Amino acid sequence: ISETVGAPAVWAFDFDPASGRLFNRRVFIDAMALGLHPDGAAVDEDGGYWIADAGGWRVVRFSPDGRLARTIPLPVEKPSKPVLVDGKIYVTSLNVGLTVSAERQPFAGRVLMETVSKTGSNCYRFSI
Repeated sequence: ISETVGAPAVWAFDFDPASGRLFNRRVFIDAMALGLHPDGAAVDEDGGYWIADAGGWRVVRFSPDGRLARTIPLPVEKPSKPVLVDGKIYVTSLNVGLTVSAERQPFAGRVLMETVSKTGSNCYRFSI
């Protein structure tokens, strides 16, 4: 779970698929220390965690143990809501609240796609 209010962080939990319960909350990624502004994430089939860095012009992938594994620069200041499908990552982007004019980033507000050779993980229902 990503939190951008206060001290930005990505929290990890243990998960019980039988009950749908999350427990054992802990910091997975200290987003504040890395200058990240998480705005949506996706998990790949290898357990990699992809974050759209709103304000950071990039999507980043963390390994299952929380190490930065890959950075993909993007032509938009505020990417958001990544999704992995069939070896590609699709990322929406914002076109409001920009610090760089929309004329200088004509793809702002559009959906971007990059080949990453990863696909999304299986989904589970859970309750909080």
